[in-house]
Amino acid sequence: MFIPLDFYRILGIPPQSGGETIEQAYQDRLLQLPRREFSDAAVAIRNQLLAIAYETLRDPEKRQAYDQEWWGAMDEALGEALPLTTPELECSPEQKIGALLILLDLGEYELVLKYGEPVLHDPNPPAGGMPQDYLLSVILAHWELSRERWQQQQYEFAATASLKAIARLQQDNDFPALEAEIRQELYRLRPYRILELLAKAGQGEEQRQQGLALLQAMVQDRGGIEGKGEDYSGLGNDDFLKFIHQLRCHLTVAEQNALFLPESQRPSLVASYLAVHSLMAEGVKEHEPMAIVEAKSLVTQLENCQDLALEKAICELLLGQTEIVLAAIDQGDPKIVAGLESKLAAGEDPLTAFYTFTEQWLEEEIAPYFRDLSPETLSPNAYFNNPSVQQYLEQLEPDSLTTDNSFASPALLSTATESETPMVHSSAALPDRPLTPTVPPRRGRSPRRSRDDVFPSADNVSGLAVTTLSPAIAYDTDSLGTNGIGGDGASNGFSGNSPLEPISDHKPPRRRKKRVTIKPVRFGIFLLCLAGIVGGATALIINRTGDPLGSLLEDPLDVSLDQPSALIPDEATSRNLILSQPNFNQQVGQMVVQNWLDSKKLAFGQNYDVGALQNVLAPNLLAQQRGRAQRDQSQKIYHQYEHKLQILDYQVSPQDPNRATVTARVEEISQPFTLANQKQKGAATKDDLTVRYQLVRHQGVWKIAQIQVVNSPR
Repeated sequence: MFIPLDFYRILGIPPQSGGETIEQAYQDRLLQLPRREFSDAAVAIRNQLLAIAYETLRDPEKRQAYDQEWWGAMDEALGEALPLTTPELECSPEQKIGALLILLDLGEYELVLKYGEPVLHDPNPPAGGMPQDYLLSVILAHWELSRERWQQQQYEFAATASLKAIARLQQDNDFPALEAEIRQELYRLRPYRILELLAKAGQGEEQRQQGLALLQAMVQDRGGIEGKGEDYSGLGNDDFLKFIHQLRCHLTVAEQNALFLPESQRPSLVASYLAVHSLMAEGVKEHEPMAIVEAKSLVTQLENCQDLALEKAICELLLGQTEIVLAAIDQGDPKIVAGLESKLAAGEDPLTAFYTFTEQWLEEEIAPYFRDLSPETLSPNAYFNNPSVQQYLEQLEPDSLTTDNSFASPALLSTATESETPMVHSSAALPDRPLTPTVPPRRGRSPRRSRDDVFPSADNVSGLAVTTLSPAIAYDTDSLGTNGIGGDGASNGFSGNSPLEPISDHKPPRRRKKRVTIKPVRFGIFLLCLAGIVGGATALIINRTGDPLGSLLEDPLDVSLDQPSALIPDEATSRNLILSQPNFNQQVGQMVVQNWLDSKKLAFGQNYDVGALQNVLAPNLLAQQRGRAQRDQSQKIYHQYEHKLQILDYQVSPQDPNRATVTARVEEISQPFTLANQKQKGAATKDDLTVRYQLVRHQGVWKIAQIQVVNSPR
């Protein structure tokens, strides 16, 4: 068979290279070994092809004949010879695996798939190498293609390539450590995939649903938006909150409600705050006063944790509770006064000024953070002019909305009478009215879609069944209760019946008069007229004090679609992530033992690199092996090892989850050398052993504490 390769590319040199360059390149290529999972036979065939290229180019006559066959005259402008046609490497079927390894070295991953995939379906594969070698070459080609696409910001293409690699691994799970590495990178890729699937214009509904499913899976793995679980994305708690805030503008109102409302019940302060905004957006956009009632209920629960006077006053306005709005203005909350100060100083009517304030607040603070909102779709005028809204507000019982009112003064509560049709009633004046809150249901509108309707299950989306590496850590609700966010109603400040703080009875007479003259049924028309009077109002300054996301706006997360990703981990980083995970499994055990065998080659090799043992062995065993390496160094003896590893069994200690035992079969070939003349010192020994490794999680990393040879397998 012929593969599009030439001898110069195989050695990684230009055609004009001299003899010394050819010699050095050949030696370097021999040292650049493929991954350790490849069989010795496959590596030997690869080295055989390297030797053929080297022998041809180092011999002047053979090189001249080769150049005449494939290469033309020297191009003076480029300073190199140009090929007459595409050079090809002729190799036998037995040499095919060696050619695939060379293609992997050169980054020709598409060619690896082109020539490697057919072998996987061939009932009679070539004799060279092992069947697992062809499978491994295809898997690595998919994985490296994934990394290339990641760097090119083609995140979904990158994920598809990784998923193909994992699918191949699941057919024949001979490489559990490799599968764990690929899964780790797939998890780190997940935030980018979500952003690409939800943010890019022109995405179909299927792609969008896939992005929502990935987001749901990520939140579940973390144990909630503010959870302590591990999703293996590399994002800490603050970074994940920044990511959620960054993602908001790409989610619709319904999608944000489906995400934040269930999360607010965990409970989550940030999710509750964001749910207030999404409910307010739904209420105005869909002309649904009931959504405003729900938003106000959440605000009431959050009042002891955050300053949400502004959001509460806007909810009261949208529910037609003008008396409560005027009381809030009288209280002088900084977030409210900041936007009304200039208008009140100019003698404008407080209610008119606050209505304009609300219009611009919705336009500037709500609309930009929803995919399906604009100033036109978020119009308070359209909301109040809707007949169903007017009918709802007319039937709304004020004391059913607010059994405890932090804005209304005692004077208002005691002097208002039903004959005056006030916006706030005293429950004492209405003895026949039930004390439990009663809210008219939504009428004439379809119910809000459930979370499952908006966020599909990850298991139902193609290609997403492999997104769970280990169970997420349970969310610690007890710790949240101590912060006033969870726990019993009596201790967390969520009760709606706490006693009111008395406020001043002094009110300007003009404002007191207006409190009893505006009725809910005419409120829409009234506000429409007021809005026309102050239509030329300037932009308001919204104070962000008390905003749970305020600090996130100052330092946004750098996860973008137009910047190169810096999150692709190298092989060492991927291994460290696996070795540091608290949940022990077979992949962790295999990687720990394999790391020991690799480190053993370095520590007892020609350079006596005992530092390689530092992150592999626990302190006691580390001291023993260091002493052994130092004795060999003093005797000027070193060893070359070859290992084959097979995990037979693993167990986690029932008394201590930070201890485990791994039983493995280890085939070891050891060849001693003398350091003085680099010659062999005696014959090589070959052992076929069953070894029991006692592992301990030391300083957050799994390490070997004891090694015991059990017996040689029969």
